[in-house]
Parts: sequence; C-alpha cells; structure tokens
Amino acid sequence: MTINERELYSAVFTLEEASGGRIGVEKRFRAIGHLAIRQIREAIDAMGLLSQVPLQGTIELLLRSEVRPEWFDALLTADQYSRSGEDPERFLMMARVLREEPEAMVAIAADLNNISAANNAGCYVVGLTFEHTHQELYKAGAHTSVRSYLEAANLVIPHFKKQVRV
Repeated sequence: MTINERELYSAVFTLEEASGGRIGVEKRFRAIGHLAIRQIREAIDAMGLLSQVPLQGTIELLLRSEVRPEWFDALLTADQYSRSGEDPERFLMMARVLREEPEAMVAIAADLNNISAANNAGCYVVGLTFEHTHQELYKAGAHTSVRSYLEAANLVIPHFKKQVRV
C-alpha cells in the first residue's frame, strides 16, 4: 500500500539506542530533526514518541536535543511496555493512547525491530537510513525510506488529514 492510499492522522517517532549510544540519538535529533519533528507536529492531530530508553533517560535526551516533550501527545518508554523486537504490542498501545487506528498512523523509525513491529501493527512505516541501507529497511517492513527527519517530514506532511474529534 502506498502513502497515497492511506488516510494518515497521527505520527509515531521511535527513539532507539543507536551506535554511539544516547549521544548518537541526541546527535540525530539535533541534526535538523527537531525542526522536522516540529513541522510534523503542526501538521497533524496527534503525535507520539515510543522510546526504547526508560522514562528519565528519554526526558533527558529530549531536553538536550531541543525536542520538547510537550510536542508529543503520548510518550511510551521502555519501562511501560513489556515486549520488544518485532512484536507490535508497543505500536498498538500507542494507537490506543492516541485514540487512533494503527492504519492511520505513520511510524518513523531507524531500528529494524521497530520497523518490523510498526509494520506488524499496520502502520505506514518510513525507515530512516541512519544505520541501515534502504534494502535492509524494506526487508524489515518499511514502506519507504529516507535519509533524514527532514525528508520524512517532506514526504508525510502533504498526506496528513485533520479530523474533528468528539
């Protein structure tokens, strides 16, 4: 299914331990990521952050990277969900918290397990080529792949729909 065949209302970003550990993640968000994330926030109804880092570490990372925790309507951290890997549980949990169908969510992720899990949940998946090739991201379940958060924003923003929530 292409992005043109989806009605997208919300976005989920993933925050995963990267090469370089938390410093690597912080650099990614600083490298124009915070601007792209803010652009997406302004274009959609709901946005969540799914983190493989416990809550305290997630907050510290966000604050150092200029990404504001208050930009997210929901924040799920490693200490709030039990399963990881390709299991879609954490993405289904995020969908429930955002009051959204997984098929109406775009997941933006760099980690192969998060890409597989988001795809297994039914999300439209944009893979980031920070550590993996386009081919590896597609094999894991990405519908498309880009090199940066800015490219992801430019790809998905035109496809978001606003909805009236009751």
